[in-house]
Amino acid sequence: MSSFIRQLNMYGFHKISLLNSSITNDKVEVEFVHPYFQRDEPGLLGNIKRKVTTSRHNSEKNVPEVANQDQLSKLMADVKYLHNRQAQVDVVINNLKRENSVLWRELAVLRQKHQKQIQIVNKLIQFLLTVVQPSTRRSGLGVKRRYPLMLNENPEKKTEEQF
Repeated sequence: MSSFIRQLNMYGFHKISLLNSSITNDKVEVEFVHPYFQRDEPGLLGNIKRKVTTSRHNSEKNVPEVANQDQLSKLMADVKYLHNRQAQVDVVINNLKRENSVLWRELAVLRQKHQKQIQIVNKLIQFLLTVVQPSTRRSGLGVKRRYPLMLNENPEKKTEEQF
């Protein structure tokens, strides 16, 4: 049993404590977990690898260092590329900030012009109303008639006198 547990530990399995097991229980239950060992997920099993031991021969150490140098040079190239891209993005963001501030200023100016136009239109409407309203009163709504109504008179006499 202990060799099996060592094998599990070598592959990254960890022991978890069970809360429901009691001290008086004669049967010993032990449970191990691994992030890639999951029910109904057989594709994850390929990710379970044996842990790399730290005690290696010197000849084995040199080979990974060469690979690490290649990885390091690739990583440095990637960092340089990302640094350049970041500088380009910073330039674009600064341009957008400048354009945004210009647009906000233009918006403020246009809002002021719009308010002035609204005031001018309101003044024009008030002026036109004052000009148009008195002429409608003169058109006969409140004006006395020049001629009296001919209710009791003979209309033929009146018409002859007028001509």
